[in-house]
Amino acid sequence: LVTMECFSGCVAYTMILGDAFSLMLSPYLPAALVSRSSCIVMITLLVLYPLSRMKNFAPLAKFSLVGTFGIVYTAAFMGLRLLQGAYAGPHAQFVGAVPPAALQTTAPWMPNFNMLILASIFSTAYMAHFNAPRMLQELKTPPAPPGASDTAEDRRQRRLKLFAKVVFMGYGAVILLSTFVMVVGFLTFGANAQGNILDSYSAKDPLAGLARMAVATSVLFGHPLQFVGFRDGVAQIAGKGKLPGWLLLASATGLALCVRDLGKVQAFKGALISVFLIFVAPSLMGMFSAKSGAAKVRHGAVVVLGMALAAAGVF
Repeated sequence: LVTMECFSGCVAYTMILGDAFSLMLSPYLPAALVSRSSCIVMITLLVLYPLSRMKNFAPLAKFSLVGTFGIVYTAAFMGLRLLQGAYAGPHAQFVGAVPPAALQTTAPWMPNFNMLILASIFSTAYMAHFNAPRMLQELKTPPAPPGASDTAEDRRQRRLKLFAKVVFMGYGAVILLSTFVMVVGFLTFGANAQGNILDSYSAKDPLAGLARMAVATSVLFGHPLQFVGFRDGVAQIAGKGKLPGWLLLASATGLALCVRDLGKVQAFKGALISVFLIFVAPSLMGMFSAKSGAAKVRHGAVVVLGMALAAAGVF
């Protein structure tokens, strides 16, 4: 499942790159050269394939900071355009890729089954990274307070507390940014908001162009980290008969060419893969290792919840 998670990550990253570069280059080059499909193929051949052959991905770590700034900038740009009314109303400055739709509300007690799709996307957004154990191992242990004991167990506990703090801060920031972007995007474009929200903004909007560039840079150098997880997972499954890297990259690229709705890809990935890794797998391990009946029941309830979310998200 981790292999499938990395594969779906490669597909989603490739889709984002195709959308971003197509919109960024469309004002300057002929349509045939900057179509979504052309951009995906060229980026794969000229950039993603050479990056996938790197032996050491440490030089790419610095670009994670670019990604963080890019997401923060994107959120700020979206908020600014909403406040300006740049895409709707009497002061509209741009015509978006999709027309803003009127906001429609339903009574709070009426069920909206689109919430199940949103729950699946949440499962993708808030899933722990497959490199989390490695990050814990590489985390520097804080020094012991003056006069405190410094046994191996003490050092382990200090590192776990620091890791918990890092995780709390990271997930807190993700929750705030994701909620802000989701709400602002919906208030700007309504039900017509695209799965990749930047696809909703005009290709002639300079701030949107900067946002696409920032996100594309982050995704471009994050793709190899997803690919190496996919490649290593396939190698472990296939054993001696492992598949060549170019074929694995081509499979992700081919699927990205065929699918256009990023939101549905993320929702399907969340329902089938992320839900299992978040709710089902850890709870199954806890259920079989638990000694008390109450603990087994609690873990079993989470397993049932995860399976229900997966079924609802798919169907």
